[in-house]
Amino acid sequence: MRLRLELGEREGMLIVPMPEHGAGADSKALGRLSKRVGDVFTRFASILEDGVIDERDKKAAPQAIIDLDALISVAHEMRTALVKKALGGDEVSTVVSLRNRRK
Repeated sequence: MRLRLELGEREGMLIVPMPEHGAGADSKALGRLSKRVGDVFTRFASILEDGVIDERDKKAAPQAIIDLDALISVAHEMRTALVKKALGGDEVSTVVSLRNRRK
């Protein structure tokens, strides 16, 4: 996953895993999301040990960015599953509908 994320970053793209199908696919996706959240918390525990993000975190920053990108990627995978499977919609109409509900 790391190499795909680095390639995507170089090319200015967000890499999103293809949704799985079949029994347990959504549970596996939730597991991947949970793992990525844990990775981000672990990475940021050391970065924020002194309470701030500053130049002293330069060495840890690249991996933290990769971890955040991986989290965003898996979160988008889960969001797409909700839009398609639960709401039965496409991205554009669902976003418009959700925004109208907030008003």
